[in-house]
This record gives sequence, structure tokens and C-alpha cells, in this order.
Amino acid sequence: MLARAASLDDLVRREGQMVPGGNRAGMFVLHPGITEARQLRQAAGALLAKVRGEGDGAERGHNSRSAAGARWAGRR
Repeated sequence: MLARAASLDDLVRREGQMVPGGNRAGMFVLHPGITEARQLRQAAGALLAKVRGEGDGAERGHNSRSAAGARWAGRR
């Protein structure tokens, strides 16, 4: 996800932050790569938070505990 976001950043640098689009000829809009890169980074952060056990509610830490349990299962 982060690699894709970085490649979108490069694309935006090449093409510019504003690109032709919209409903009327000659109208410029924000490059869609900017929004997509932001969403990819947000999704990557949410996944990382789940792995780290951050968050709210009863499920907090569930994934990290499961991963640790699987890693150390059978060791004494």
C-alpha cells in the first residue's frame, strides 16, 4: 500500500496537482492520485494499528495476542 502511495506521489509530481477534468472544457480538478495516496496511507495505518493492538473496544489487542500466541505455541 505504501509503495503504491509513493508511486502515486511520483505521478502527481510529474503531472501536477491540478489536472484537466470536471464537467466543462478547460476546468481543472485536483489530481485523483492525491486522494488515492491519502486513502492508501490511511488504510495501511489502520492495518498496522490492528496488528499492534491499538484501537477501541473489547477487540483491542486481539490480533497481536493471536499472533504472539501462534508464534510461541508449544514452547515452554
